[in-house]
Amino acid sequence: PDIEEEAEVPAGLTMCCIDDSGVARRLVTSQFLRYFPGSEAQAFGQSREDVPAFVEAVLSGADVVVLDQNLEWSREEVVLGTDLLRELLAKGFQGLLCMRSANSAEADVKFYRRCGAHCVINKDCAPRAFVQTISK
Repeated sequence: PDIEEEAEVPAGLTMCCIDDSGVARRLVTSQFLRYFPGSEAQAFGQSREDVPAFVEAVLSGADVVVLDQNLEWSREEVVLGTDLLRELLAKGFQGLLCMRSANSAEADVKFYRRCGAHCVINKDCAPRAFVQTISK
C-alpha cells in the first residue's frame, strides 16, 4: 500500500521543524510536503537567532513540530530540543511534538517522552518510517 493510504491524517497540516543542519531541514520539509499533500512546512535553525521565530511560528498555528535534540551552532550557542519542547508545552502548544535525534537509545527515548515528545524519530530512519511515525 502507498504511504498516503496508510496515513490517516487530515489535509492541510502545518509543520515547523528546527535543526541546525541545512540538509536535515530540507529533508524533513521535503518529506513532509511530499507525503502530506496540501500541507505547509517551515524550517528553522540556520542560526541561534531562529529560535524565537520558530517558537512564534509554532504557537501561531503549527499542527506538527519536529525538533532536533542537539542544536549546536558553536560551542557557545547550543539549544536542546527538549528545552524547546518544555517551552512550547508551557506556552500551551497542543499539537504533535516529534523529537528527531541520532540519540535514540531506550533511555534517550524515555527522556524525550518525559519532556513531552509524542514520538521519537531516529535521524537514520528511512523516509517511509519518518512518515509512518508522524502518521501514527
